[in-house]
Amino acid sequence: MVCPHVDSAGLQPPRNSQSVYREDCTQCFDSIDDPSGLNVCLSCFNGGCTGNRDHAALHHARCEHPLALNIRRTRKPIQRDEPPPKMSKLAIKPLREEDHYNTTIKVICYDCDNDDVDISSIPVLQDVIDGVMNTLTFSRKEEVKAWELELTSCEHILCLTQDDASLMQLNKFSHCSQCSMQENLWLCLLCGNVGCGRSQFGGMGGNSHALAHASNLTHSVSVKLNSISPEGSADVFCYACNEERIDPDLACT
Repeated sequence: MVCPHVDSAGLQPPRNSQSVYREDCTQCFDSIDDPSGLNVCLSCFNGGCTGNRDHAALHHARCEHPLALNIRRTRKPIQRDEPPPKMSKLAIKPLREEDHYNTTIKVICYDCDNDDVDISSIPVLQDVIDGVMNTLTFSRKEEVKAWELELTSCEHILCLTQDDASLMQLNKFSHCSQCSMQENLWLCLLCGNVGCGRSQFGGMGGNSHALAHASNLTHSVSVKLNSISPEGSADVFCYACNEERIDPDLACT
């Protein structure tokens, strides 16, 4: 018998902005590696354990979401019969979960008391399941977010007032105004002064004349020459904030 709650629940695959908790219970430390697995709510994608604490059942009682996807993962036995092939080159192989684990899934309905709903003839349910299994989990999203540098603007850029651009001399852009450095050059967005950047270990040289200019005249915002694109993206630095920034009006400056 087809579960009637598939249609009434109004299921939709998870959006990119939604968090999917398909590895660990949101209320305890149980996970898909436990013997009874983890139940992922197909309405809000909360992850609930199914063991003694049974936070999945508690979620159903509180939210009245009838359907859940049970995910259970077991480690594959390690084959040690044959010696590993001789290493011909040094390389890092990407780890794939399916190489080390077997994963089984089934849909359960709390309202029908059905622990194995037939999904073969319900395309919308299969789409939701595929979305749950293929999307980045909450923990993976947090890992990605931790490694991403999100650049923002600041008040020093938004309130920036420039000197007359006609006073700038093009030949000044070929080297630092205080030394002969011709690389790692930074253009002050207030007055047009060109100064060399800070020396970078193992990278480009510099005598920090852009920093000295910013400190002496309180001209905080500079852009790295040769980094400006026609779309307005560039390497912008605010010395007052001591942070890399973005200038939303750079294409117009």
